[in-house]
Amino acid sequence: MPGDEIWVCGWCYAVIDAGIGPRNYERPERRWERAEMDGWEDQPRHAYGYFGSTLCGIAGEDVSASPYPWVPGWATACPACRSAATVIDDRWPRGRRQPRPIRAGFDPAVDDGPPF
Repeated sequence: MPGDEIWVCGWCYAVIDAGIGPRNYERPERRWERAEMDGWEDQPRHAYGYFGSTLCGIAGEDVSASPYPWVPGWATACPACRSAATVIDDRWPRGRRQPRPIRAGFDPAVDDGPPF
């Protein structure tokens, strides 16, 4: 069933939702969530990688993704996470960097229900 299994490439951080297919390329300022962990100070802000770790390598069972974005260009961004994000972004093949497709709108005269 789609959404039951997520695969992540540890090299380029591409995400594949098994049954759905690869996700589209996202620019670094749209790709990462801010990491959260009990007791962390506000700065620097770390980027959440996957599996309980940040891009700069801080790991723990209580490291998680927040609902807030992490943008490498912000002054509060962790410099080591910023460097890792740059390296990861450079690994994405230039030919695969297509813009996100735009979904067609719902047309009640043609469609039976919403497009999701």
